[in-house]
Amino acid sequence: EIHDACAGAQLQALGALGLSDDPAGDLAQDNLLSGGRFSPGGDLPVNLSGGLIGQGAPRGAIGVGQTAICALLLEGVWGGAQPARPARYALADTHSGVATISAVTILRAP
Repeated sequence: EIHDACAGAQLQALGALGLSDDPAGDLAQDNLLSGGRFSPGGDLPVNLSGGLIGQGAPRGAIGVGQTAICALLLEGVWGGAQPARPARYALADTHSGVATISAVTILRAP
């Protein structure tokens, strides 16, 4: 679950997390978006929940919600979009405000 409260933020976060060859987040140039790497059927599915934009970006609950979704995915009880293969690890990338809170939580399947 990657922070995407505004257009372009997901691309920047994927680059900053090292999930793209381009740390600036130019994933279109990497052909990673058009190649489907981050789709539910890809090898690194991102924002299966619909992301923050798809959920209305609830203030104050963003990090908790992202982490809960990751835990549900790892436990195999997430009711939303499913990855092509069972997840062994999940990452929640959370931001709030400008330079106020930034946290990355990594979870591992039991």
